[in-house]
Amino acid sequence: MPAPRRIALLVTAARVSFAAVLLPWFWIGAVSKLAGHTLSVGPAAGPWPLSLGAFHAFVPRVMDSAAAPGTAAVIYVWIMTLAELVLPPMVAVGLFARWSATLLIGQMVLGWGLAMRPGQAGALFDPRPYDAVPDQLLLWSALILPIALFGPAPCRSMRSWPVCPAAPERSGRARLDDARESCIETPLAWRGPGRDIAWRLPGGDHADVRPTAGQIRAIPVTPGASRSQTG
Repeated sequence: MPAPRRIALLVTAARVSFAAVLLPWFWIGAVSKLAGHTLSVGPAAGPWPLSLGAFHAFVPRVMDSAAAPGTAAVIYVWIMTLAELVLPPMVAVGLFARWSATLLIGQMVLGWGLAMRPGQAGALFDPRPYDAVPDQLLLWSALILPIALFGPAPCRSMRSWPVCPAAPERSGRARLDDARESCIETPLAWRGPGRDIAWRLPGGDHADVRPTAGQIRAIPVTPGASRSQTG
């Protein structure tokens, strides 16, 4: 199986797993931080439509001090709550997937890290995999990381990744040993569906990839050809 399809399967599996396991947790957790409904954790915190649980979740040290949260703390809690509410569905459906997955990882690192009280954090390589930091943080970030690296990846991306049949030999050392693997390298140019695609092959050579009668045909060009020659 060509590498792009392996990546597409990996990212699709990550998105499905995230939606099935973590999306309900994030959604319910975010809704519980909003005041005024049955899922709210505690009453409304002052004039803001945030529950008291939102401040205990994100700024527990401020709450432990029995001091009223300042403007900076309120803005921070609002940002973290909105991120927890909006980003997980975006990751699940693949909307701005790279950005939403990266921001969600950052939200977890920042939110969980700042919320840890002294002595609460666990440790790696111990027999307790249940600590929020670092165990769950590492596992959940690892699940989302392929989406942050490769994007949503399924249908549209796979259509633009050609799987080429065997291509003819070229003179000298240059040869398309396995066109199915060779023609998935970085594209030099892309001019839309049904148009020519110029691909940079391993070793710095180039090949022109054109759709022909529903198939993808690899046409070798001279080594070191320029982009204009391959377009």
